[in-house]
Amino acid sequence: LDMAMLRRLEKRILVPLPDVDARTAIFDYLLQPHTKEEAVSPGALAERTEGYSGADVMVLCKECAMRPLRRLMAQIEDEDGNPDPAASMDLGPITAQDMAASLAASKPSARLYAD
Repeated sequence: LDMAMLRRLEKRILVPLPDVDARTAIFDYLLQPHTKEEAVSPGALAERTEGYSGADVMVLCKECAMRPLRRLMAQIEDEDGNPDPAASMDLGPITAQDMAASLAASKPSARLYAD
């Protein structure tokens, strides 16, 4: 919410950002249905996402889950964008490189207002 909207609200309730344990649980829950390499650890991800809100973590997980699909789409399409019938339809796991690229592409959106 912007500051003009916040001034119109009678009460403000501060919901703190999730701590490392909470972020670990969120990562574990959101990445559970996806195949991932052993190097992709919810605990390690939680340590690298200090300042991220729960919604930020969700966006990060969605971005990570899309990267193997993007690789597959690039693999099965030829240079003209037509499907290649000989291409393998194997959706690979989420890799450590996927996670690093997703972390580089997304930043925390939460800001604490001291007012």
